[in-house]
Amino acid sequence: MNTGTSTLNGAPVDYVLSRIRELAAQKHLVYTEILLGTSEIGQNTESPLYLNERVPRKFDGSIYSRNPAISDFLGLLEKTFSNDFTLAKFDGYIVPTDGDCVTRLLFCREYTRRQSYKDILRTGADCDIEAYQLTKELFAELDAWRTVFFSRETKAAIDFLFVPYGYPANEMEAESKLITIVRDIFGDLTIDQMSVQDLRRYLESQRKRKTSKGLTFACTKLEHYLANVKSHGESLVTAFPGDVDGVLFDKDSGNLLAILEYKSDTINKPIVSESSSNYGNEDKTRLMVLDDICNILNLPLIFVFWSVHHTDAKVTVRNTSYGTNKEHILRCSTYRELAENINKLAKSILLTAPLSVVPSIQSPVPVPVVTDAPQNQPLCTECGGIIKPQWYKYDKTVCYPCRKNKGSQAVA
Repeated sequence: MNTGTSTLNGAPVDYVLSRIRELAAQKHLVYTEILLGTSEIGQNTESPLYLNERVPRKFDGSIYSRNPAISDFLGLLEKTFSNDFTLAKFDGYIVPTDGDCVTRLLFCREYTRRQSYKDILRTGADCDIEAYQLTKELFAELDAWRTVFFSRETKAAIDFLFVPYGYPANEMEAESKLITIVRDIFGDLTIDQMSVQDLRRYLESQRKRKTSKGLTFACTKLEHYLANVKSHGESLVTAFPGDVDGVLFDKDSGNLLAILEYKSDTINKPIVSESSSNYGNEDKTRLMVLDDICNILNLPLIFVFWSVHHTDAKVTVRNTSYGTNKEHILRCSTYRELAENINKLAKSILLTAPLSVVPSIQSPVPVPVVTDAPQNQPLCTECGGIIKPQWYKYDKTVCYPCRKNKGSQAVA
């Protein structure tokens, strides 16, 4: 039916389109101002977005013999550590196969958009504004200074990844560019949108090692998908990088002291039988990368083996630089007692004894202790520490940490 007022080139159509543009601009402006905290509407209301807690979960209906460890022990342990140390965590880090550097540090979080804001128009530009709000929330969880310091010591840029809760739901959604990545947050800083395949290519550009091991549980659907869904024609996957359970810093000096790795028992194994070698087949790549980052930073790796079935633990202090691997069995009546005893053990090892631990703001040159060093390995002419075999291809007279420090001083 033709009323004589509506034509493709007529004024009524132009008017309707102009009104739609105006409405879109108004909604976009309101959403932007709310996220930036400049809107009166948003000042007394909750943020349109919130980060979801990072907790391991499964993503299908299968029944597994092993389930995620559910306990308040790690929370107690980290709270106890905070009395004498500063603790930092990273959701992912990349060490290439040659093991001589860290190319990236990553944080990955799922987020949820509150129902009351889902009807507000979103455009591509909104993703950058959302990245502002999500980055602000993530920084509230982190110790920013320690995060920056660790980034400086590893010479690795930091990326924040934000994905909608449950993304990707399937292969079709995986093609959608719904991953917001804030790259090099303390450097050049760029904000991009990626699909799953885009992210895989990006991780590969950072020399991420490929793996054949899938994940039963993960903290985000994205991490589970990356580890379990192969690209067409590929036998291996470019999974999301493994996380750092904890990095211990000296609370006073800010020195790096140790890398932490937690291993939980959910099937009631005897604590004395726990060992990192038990996880060699399923976590081979993870253990290799942990050893590499400890070698790069010249730090000990502290394994904490604990169980949801009892309150005993085994703590193993592993220093691959010197071939040492010391074990401590702790038997306690409560998790609180166990956390306190682990903290006391860490203090006795890291704060009172001479350390083969390096970088500090005051003295960035490593000063290793060589009393446990095998006698058939060459020693560094700069600091007296061992020059490990994997460093021979670079220099047989200076260790990697000293060589790295010389390079950073030359740049400065």
